[in-house]
Amino acid sequence: MSPEIDADLAIVRQREPPLLKDATEPVNDALPNSRIASFEEHGHEAMLTAPDRFIEEVLAFIRETN
Repeated sequence: MSPEIDADLAIVRQREPPLLKDATEPVNDALPNSRIASFEEHGHEAMLTAPDRFIEEVLAFIRETN
């Protein structure tokens, strides 16, 4: 039997290889309190290149999961 996972997770997706991008969906589907935020136009530093949007996504996630 698999242990039950009780955690919140925000997945931030950026420009990345298809293998990594494709892996986010199954993780999101497996965790009940998860969310994907796509930052396709940004690299791995979305918190620096799009700080306002990044903060909005994080705050929305916190509001939805609390």
